[in-house]
Amino acid sequence: MARSPDPAVPGDDRLLVPYWLRAVRIGLWATAIVLVTLLVLPFLPHGFPIHGAAYATVLVGGACGAVVVALLPWRRLFEGGPWGVRFLYLWSMADIVLVAIGMAATGGGSSPLFFVFALTTVFFGAAYPPRGQACLLAFTIVAYLGALAATGWDASAATVVLHVSVLSTLTLLTSFMFRELLARMRDQEVERSHSEQWAGLLSTVASATREMSLSRDAIVDAAIAAVLLLGFDGAVVSELDEEGRTYRILRSAGTTDRTGQVFRAARGLTGRLLEQGATVSVEDEAIADAAPEVRDAGFRAMVMSPVWVGGWLAFTMAGGTGDDGALLPQRVDAFELLAQHTGLALENALRFEEEHRMVEQLAELDRLKSDFLTTVSHELRTPVTVIQGVGTTLERVWQTLDAETMASMLRGLSQNVRSLDGLLSTLLDFSMIEAGSAVANMQPVDIEQVLQGVAGRTEQEAQGRRIDLDLRPGLRVSADPVLVDRIVGHLLLNAVHHTEPDVPIRLETRVDAADVVVAVSDRGPGIDPKDLPHLTERFYRGGDINTRPRGLGLGLSLVSEMAGLMGSALEVDSAPGWGSRFAFRLELIEDVAGGRASRAAGSHLVTEPSPSRGFVAPKPEISR
Repeated sequence: MARSPDPAVPGDDRLLVPYWLRAVRIGLWATAIVLVTLLVLPFLPHGFPIHGAAYATVLVGGACGAVVVALLPWRRLFEGGPWGVRFLYLWSMADIVLVAIGMAATGGGSSPLFFVFALTTVFFGAAYPPRGQACLLAFTIVAYLGALAATGWDASAATVVLHVSVLSTLTLLTSFMFRELLARMRDQEVERSHSEQWAGLLSTVASATREMSLSRDAIVDAAIAAVLLLGFDGAVVSELDEEGRTYRILRSAGTTDRTGQVFRAARGLTGRLLEQGATVSVEDEAIADAAPEVRDAGFRAMVMSPVWVGGWLAFTMAGGTGDDGALLPQRVDAFELLAQHTGLALENALRFEEEHRMVEQLAELDRLKSDFLTTVSHELRTPVTVIQGVGTTLERVWQTLDAETMASMLRGLSQNVRSLDGLLSTLLDFSMIEAGSAVANMQPVDIEQVLQGVAGRTEQEAQGRRIDLDLRPGLRVSADPVLVDRIVGHLLLNAVHHTEPDVPIRLETRVDAADVVVAVSDRGPGIDPKDLPHLTERFYRGGDINTRPRGLGLGLSLVSEMAGLMGSALEVDSAPGWGSRFAFRLELIEDVAGGRASRAAGSHLVTEPSPSRGFVAPKPEISR
């Protein structure tokens, strides 16, 4: 730190006030000791003359001066302006004059009171700045020579030179100590100022940290407020996208509100931050290009720190100021510390949200488990009760039943057995997929043959419910025939259960690029839009609880996961009053009728259905 060549500057005056107050107190004690000594001296044996009137003048003058000095309000004089230092100079000059008179009254050049000149020289050398020291040294030498002149120059030239040299040497030594003392005081004041500033900055960061709750918005607001309290004129918190290509303004203060605006992250200050992964800063005219979000804020300097959340650079925090030299190291360090605490708070908020969601999901799973067990018990009990009742009836009254009644009872028995078999098959499929043991046995499949078999079996199970077929012949696909059978069977039965008997059901295939689309559609009541995103969730059952068909809520979930085993996805188009269409895609291997073959394996394409009423179930994560 550069030091002022002249200690008598206002800042140093502020530092010297306590020192000068102590100097006045010590000077009074020294004056008292000297006056007592001079008072006793005439009564002791001495070998020098004493002129009574002049000697008494010195004693009275010194005592009166000491009383006046003791009564002056020195603190107010020193703190109120230059008068304190001026009075201090006048006191020193008065003491020098009194000492000169005392020398003249006690022998002039041979007077033993010369030592008092040495004492006053030490005092002003230790209490005044160099310029004042030089003036008072010159005044002391003049007073000394005046005392010699008043007594007839009774000292030799060597004595005079020696005395002047002693006074000059004392002034030089005490001046050196004064300068060193002032330098230490300056350094101590700077360190104290830095410590207070750092403590204030840390207090601001700590206060902001305490205000950061488990809400992301509250954390961002607290961070913005803390940046301003750190001494910045403006602040911006932005959120980076997952790939770090763009950033979006979350909150800002002290600049034009650009909340929600998106900027490219590869350039400017944000780009440098992404490259370095650490705090960066910019000054003067480069700010406009480096930080477009604050282009019109008039900042002269900006600093930006990364906000890490869970090990990822998720946010950035920037502070700007219009003052030159405002990016002091301590302020930047506090800014970085604030960014770190903000990241930790956001990470805690994220974990809290995740735990809260997990608790809600566990509660929902517990509810679904209870519903599932209740539903399974009910679904199993109904066909089992019927089978048991029919069996008991046949056992007891077999001989009395006519052929028509017996045939009707056997048909009911078979129907409930098929229902029970379907329920058990669904549960088995679910358990295999849940355990991760389900795999797809991909092979070339004549899709028309498989679909005709599924449709025929479904018509029988649905008591002759007609299914319209629109199957393109000659299509061979890469698929697992068992999974295709199960998927289409579920979709057809789902259409049967959710539509009236006179509503047509359609099973069709069509070629789309290198895929074969298998679709089941109906003109039934359709699906409520709020139920569409949940169709493939396990145990989810939409619709009115009082009118919806019986079931476990697993059918479409199994369909989606079975399709995923073959690298496909379930596509749904539906709207109330329009009907529903469920489809999935299989890779085309050979199109005999069209004379085409597919692309290489692995080029599966999923197209989006109508955005107004469509939904594509996500491909499930299946362990293989």
